[in-house]
Amino acid sequence: MKNKTAITEQINALSSPDTIFPSDVQLLILTNLDASSLLQLRGTCIMYHRLVTNDCRDIWKARYDSRWRRGKSRRTRFPEMAIWSRERGWRVHQSPHVSSLIQEGNWFEVYTHRCKLDNTVLPRLMDLNTEISRNNHLWKSFMSDGEDIIDKLSTILAGATSLSDSETKQKCSRVLSGINRYLAYQEWRFVNECCSDTDINIETGAIAVAKFYELDNDRDGLLNERVSQSLDDFSVMLTTHLRQRFGPPSQDEDEPYPIRELLVAMQMFFGESGEGVVPFRGNDRDYYNHQNSLIDQCIERRTGIPIALAVIYVSIVRRAFGLQLDLIGLPGHIVVGVPLRGPRVATEERLFVDPFHGGSIISYADCQAIVERYNITFFHEMVTPLTKRE
Repeated sequence: MKNKTAITEQINALSSPDTIFPSDVQLLILTNLDASSLLQLRGTCIMYHRLVTNDCRDIWKARYDSRWRRGKSRRTRFPEMAIWSRERGWRVHQSPHVSSLIQEGNWFEVYTHRCKLDNTVLPRLMDLNTEISRNNHLWKSFMSDGEDIIDKLSTILAGATSLSDSETKQKCSRVLSGINRYLAYQEWRFVNECCSDTDINIETGAIAVAKFYELDNDRDGLLNERVSQSLDDFSVMLTTHLRQRFGPPSQDEDEPYPIRELLVAMQMFFGESGEGVVPFRGNDRDYYNHQNSLIDQCIERRTGIPIALAVIYVSIVRRAFGLQLDLIGLPGHIVVGVPLRGPRVATEERLFVDPFHGGSIISYADCQAIVERYNITFFHEMVTPLTKRE
């Protein structure tokens, strides 16, 4: 009996004051279990106690990552961006409470918090009045929760066919679009205001703009990854093509291959033949279609306007060799310029590329002719490279 009493005390000690075994349950346990069974029960209680604490953090982290995949993939690529957003009163990235728990590795509490938050989403959707945008506390609460509820909203939207109330689906889609657009807007603002030209790549801003407008194409939060993967694939094709023709690149970081040969090789992506690749084309037939400006749509449709194609062009070359080409903002047209290599290269000898017209290699005089076609007087400053922010 002493052994049973001691075990009972240990069982109670493993429980919180709110969940301590009632006396009638204790009596039932002591009456029906022998000492061996009580020891087994004690071991089970210890196991469950560890499970609901942070002793099993790896288990809870795995459960968290498997349940909230979209939110995980959407965590910002700029760690300091969440702080920057909160300083401006924008809180659509992970809450400070959740972020601190993650930093501490307290995955059980993180999992518990997200479960409780998920349970509030559908009731709030049912009560949401989408016709009221200003001073709408429910709308603000959704925007405030931001990334923390993207997974739950996506799950509700995916299963909306079984919901009898189509209005719920519409509300869910609108809230999800609002969060996605606000996240994209914050990323664009952060890149524009806080990142120097050396901190970002030219395609970073283009991807942020695409996220803002391409809500349906970024439901899974992987638009950035898809664009980056496509550009990486193109760069691998470029390096493979040049290696097959000329062997390994030289040790000259500024010119791994003869620059003209590199520009000719890039015509496999922008030229007429494509050499087994569906080439990019300038869309002069439907020039003002907004999809021509969005980098993900340009890659998918293989067509776009001059600036979008130029961004893709310089991104491929940089990823392949680390070579930074220039964007040249001529009046009415964008071309790519090969950076000057010191005083040994005169301005008139500088090479340029027109990705909108088959990746053709053009000269300084050709740039002058492009400008004069618009009845604009050409100045040398017009071939000055654009900054990444521009």
